[in-house]
Amino acid sequence: MKVARILPLVLPLAACVKPKASDDTASGGSDEDVTIYDIQQGLVSDGASVTLRGVIASTPLNQYGNGFFIEEPDGGEYSGLYVYVQGSDAPSFNPYDELTISGTYAEYQPDPKDPETITELTITGASAVQVTGSGTLEPAAIDVPDDWEPWEGVLVSLPDQEVLDCANQYGEVDLSAGIEMDDAFYSFETERGATYTSITGPIHYNWGAWAILPRDDSDLAGYTAGEGCAATCAEIQQDGIEGGVTLEDVIVTSPIDSSGNFFVQDAGGGEWSGMYIYTYDDVELDLSVGDVVTIDGSATEYYDLTEVALSSADDLTASGETSEPVVLDLAEAPDDWEPYESVLVRLSDVTVTSSPDTYNEVETDWGINVDDLIADHGLEAGATCASLTGLVTYTYGAWKILPRTADDLDCTPGEAVTATVAEVQQGAVSGTVTLEGVVATTDINDSGSAFFVQDAGGGEYSGVMVYLSGDAAGAVEVARGDTVDLTGSVAEYYDFTEVQVTDPADVVVTGSATPTADALTGAPEDWEPWEGCLVTLSNVTLAGSDDGHGATPTDWTDLSLGTFLYDWTADYGDGDAFSTVTGPIYYSWEAFRVEPRDADDLVPTR
Repeated sequence: MKVARILPLVLPLAACVKPKASDDTASGGSDEDVTIYDIQQGLVSDGASVTLRGVIASTPLNQYGNGFFIEEPDGGEYSGLYVYVQGSDAPSFNPYDELTISGTYAEYQPDPKDPETITELTITGASAVQVTGSGTLEPAAIDVPDDWEPWEGVLVSLPDQEVLDCANQYGEVDLSAGIEMDDAFYSFETERGATYTSITGPIHYNWGAWAILPRDDSDLAGYTAGEGCAATCAEIQQDGIEGGVTLEDVIVTSPIDSSGNFFVQDAGGGEWSGMYIYTYDDVELDLSVGDVVTIDGSATEYYDLTEVALSSADDLTASGETSEPVVLDLAEAPDDWEPYESVLVRLSDVTVTSSPDTYNEVETDWGINVDDLIADHGLEAGATCASLTGLVTYTYGAWKILPRTADDLDCTPGEAVTATVAEVQQGAVSGTVTLEGVVATTDINDSGSAFFVQDAGGGEYSGVMVYLSGDAAGAVEVARGDTVDLTGSVAEYYDFTEVQVTDPADVVVTGSATPTADALTGAPEDWEPWEGCLVTLSNVTLAGSDDGHGATPTDWTDLSLGTFLYDWTADYGDGDAFSTVTGPIYYSWEAFRVEPRDADDLVPTR
């Protein structure tokens, strides 16, 4: 699983929660004199105003100008502390100056989902810091401790460290000590496999990880070069490489999608050869399929999808050359789609087995869905594709293929199946259907987007809503009592069955008939069989106010009175009763509701 995307490091830094203060906590007056040891060992109340005297600055201001570290001159465990500068009036001092500092002690929690906090002293300006002399401070030479907590904020030296990866987009690398090295003070350059005889810096905890912060080049002693940061897409996909990587001369395999992201592939293609490139919001690129590029980014797993994050347009270099991406042909569905993640593939003899869902995604007989992240596929249930080309990806727990243009789809629409509404509602048919001689039970709604129809005679499962979109929206003329022939696509919209029509020519009025309203005297155990059906309910009382989605609860179990077709709310409210209410049953916002068509459908109790 991929960790959450986190913002670039801006100190304050995070640290573990401190022990609760004991009974003899020094928390009495304002600006009390305390030591860093007191603060770090829980002997000072959170929020207390304190003064620290004779402490030593162990670092300069960080690269952001809003924080630095101090330490007791005797050093050791619990001797270090982070100082957060609130506002732009930063103090002036040098490393190893002796200081007197007044501020507010706080345990700061940067991540609301993480109980761990930063131990810090907050100051509001330069006047809070007085330089009282100069001192010395030796870093504590330590091996890897069982617990880093006592060393939070302390200047330490870690011997014999190996860098396990390249710097990610946040300037962090993993060390063999089991902690990170971070660039909050010094923008170091290093690479996977590099070693150091020692690394020096204060220890901090930030966003779930302990880290050491070198202050300058002298804190990185005995450097020996490592293997570098270059990797192929296949190496990242198969070896689980994370952190900073350089993808050299990879080929762009997709247009930039609506989110600014795109796919690349190793030259030659094949299994494991593809990669999804995630770009930050302010990264603007001009790329075409076939461009050969080099990318410096950060590899990670995001909800089981491997990707490389690109944080700056400057980290992508186009060679000026182009190369036709290699398409991997598949004759049958693989047992596992993982080797094909982000790879450009071509599938043969594909049948679409479902209508588009809410996100315009359809299922296929290959066990992979077709999605419109890059281009609209226009596929409906029953469509067959001699070939289907696209990028394989994994989102929301499902494998998907993403066509890039219409040329990636060699497909033929499925033929419409003549059916009854009851067959549609009971799942006997799907895809494109033709409903013949159905009766319109409502006029088209005010937005021109929907009307209800039913099989002649009514009854359970006899009704359905017709949703008009595309060219059909606002262009179809149907009135209550018309008999119609219509062709559309069966779809489930948030668990509500509807027939979607996009062409106004697919709705033809053939005559007229009187719609049948089924009389119900009590709430059924399940409203599902009555979804879309025209019903008349007896003795209905309003039992509350509008739920915010155009529905008001009634005394009928799990049924509301809706305003989808007619707004009655100016005339009735909580407690009003009706001898009968007539309208089709609708489902929206996870609730069933009856939808009166006009004032005559509401007969108040006399």
